[in-house]
Amino acid sequence: MKAWDYVFPVVGGRRQPAADLVHVVDICGTAFSVGADLFLTAHHVLESAVAHDDFGLGYVNQDALHRRAVLESHSLPELDLAVVRSPVPEARALRWQAEPLLMLADVQTAGFPYALDTASYVFTLRAFKGYVVSNGKFARLAPQPRCYELSFQAPRGLSGAPVWSPDGSPTVRGVILGNQSTEMLVFSARERLSAESEKIVERFEAMQIGLALQSAAILDIRTRFFQGTLADHLSRQGLL
Repeated sequence: MKAWDYVFPVVGGRRQPAADLVHVVDICGTAFSVGADLFLTAHHVLESAVAHDDFGLGYVNQDALHRRAVLESHSLPELDLAVVRSPVPEARALRWQAEPLLMLADVQTAGFPYALDTASYVFTLRAFKGYVVSNGKFARLAPQPRCYELSFQAPRGLSGAPVWSPDGSPTVRGVILGNQSTEMLVFSARERLSAESEKIVERFEAMQIGLALQSAAILDIRTRFFQGTLADHLSRQGLL
C-alpha cells in the first residue's frame, strides 16, 4: 500500500502560473478518496482551507507537490465532515467495513500533521498505528455519533484521514476528527506565608487521545454527490 495514492493533503496557498501548481503556505488537513473524484475530509479542515487565496487537494508527481482545485463541496458540520469533488489523478480508494471494532483492536492511519517545513519547503507524510481505547458516543457533536478513542494523538493536519484496520486487506473503519483531552487535579497543597497571604500549589495530569468517527456512524450521510447515501455510493463503486 503506497500511502500517497490513498491520502491527500488539503492545501492552502497562493496560485502559481501553472494551473495545477500552488505555493503552499499551510496544510490544513487530510482527505481520502471514496471514488468518482469524491473525497472525505473534516468540516473544520475545509473551513481552514477556504480562508486562503487558493486551496485544493495536493498530490505528488515527479517528486513535486501539485494541487487540483476543489470544484464543489458539501459540509456536514453536525458531524464535522465534508465531502469535496476534485479530479486528483490516480487517486485510489480503500474498501469500507461497517462492523464496529472492539476495544484493543489494532488500527492505523496516515496523513499530513505538521507536514509543511516552510524553511526548506519539504512536505512529510506521516503514519500512525495503535489500538482502540474506547467505543462509544461523542457528546460534543449534536447527533452524538459513535466514535473511537485511539491510543495515539491526532495532531493538527491529521484531521480528515481514514482510520483503517490492518488485518488482511486494509478497510476503512473511521475518519479522524482530532484529539480529546481530559485533565484532572492529582495534587493540591496550601501553604500560609503570612497572616495576609498564602501559596497554593496544584498539579494536574492530562490524557490526550485521538478521536475518530466510526464508519457505521457516517454511512447514512447524504449529499447531492452520492445520489443517495454514502453507503449507496460506496456500493456502486465496489467499495462496500
